[in-house]
Amino acid sequence: MQRSVLIAVSLAILLMVGLWLLRPTSPDLADDDGESDSAVSASAAGRREARGAASRRSGRFDGSEGGDERFADRPAIAAAAQRARQGLEREPLAAADDSEPGTSGATTDPKARPQRRADSEIARAGSEAQERAEQQANQSPAGSVPGPKADTDDAHAPAISFGFNKTTAPDQAQAAGDNSPIIEHDVTVTEAGAHFGADARFAVPNPENFTGQSGSVVFWILPEWIGEADTNAGFAQWKTGTFENRIEIFKNGQYLRFLFCDNTGHESGGSTGISGWKVGDWHHVAAQWGDGVTTLFIDGLPLPSSEYNGELQVPNGTPWLFGSDVPNGAGSARSIMRDVQVYPRVLGPDEILNIVSRTRPPAITPTAK
Repeated sequence: MQRSVLIAVSLAILLMVGLWLLRPTSPDLADDDGESDSAVSASAAGRREARGAASRRSGRFDGSEGGDERFADRPAIAAAAQRARQGLEREPLAAADDSEPGTSGATTDPKARPQRRADSEIARAGSEAQERAEQQANQSPAGSVPGPKADTDDAHAPAISFGFNKTTAPDQAQAAGDNSPIIEHDVTVTEAGAHFGADARFAVPNPENFTGQSGSVVFWILPEWIGEADTNAGFAQWKTGTFENRIEIFKNGQYLRFLFCDNTGHESGGSTGISGWKVGDWHHVAAQWGDGVTTLFIDGLPLPSSEYNGELQVPNGTPWLFGSDVPNGAGSARSIMRDVQVYPRVLGPDEILNIVSRTRPPAITPTAK
């Protein structure tokens, strides 16, 4: 009996094994699984590519959120970044043999080549921008005598420029013609600058390209008088015999004044006390006007501005006077002056500070009178 049971169980097991071995395969099911796996992979790749394209459009080379704001204020670098982004969008995906040189043939990220090109272009643009900034900052070559540097951009160059370094000739030829002095009396020049004596007269023609609608006058002055002296001295004048339409920069007692009078007769400008000025101390003066605002700067620092509503209408042919004034005016500067410049535009505060820094003259002690 027991033997019969064992035989029956063995036969049943053998039958089940045979049925399992003879079962039909399911190609349709296998194909569905394969297609499902492929679809998942393709979907994931598509999502990754979509994210990559979105990142490229937003300028996120490093995967961070938002655009890269480091280049927002640097036009050259921003332009390079834009070109790099366009290159990324046009670049086809790299083939499997795009491996790094020196590797064992391992496939790199498909975006590695355009990404490296973008980084290289941005770095090159940044380096070029930095070199230009350094060249602009270093206005005076090593070992040169401090003085104004001619600006090759006519729109930013001064209309009148006298360094007064051993000569009373202008620093550069003006596009509108020669503005060499037309009156020169009691003026002597040395390496320090131009000394304007008690009877000094120094007049230069106004360039045709200077209309006076806006402008800036800058110069260094080393007085041979003390600031607290109750005397007058003329530094820069552009005026006629009328009260209207004139520019004057002069010492009036213990004050330095910038007087601007428009065609309506309205006065503006600025003034500051100079009782602390000493013999032998250089001081930088800058005065500017334009867009209804006048401002006086002393040693690179601005004083409160004032406003005007009219226009400056000085007749053509009216000369500029430097270091002196018209007869019965403020008198001569009785000082050493140098780096006198007239710009046909309003200088920015940073430009004035730059002029002060790069043209600062050496110390010298004139004789007090």
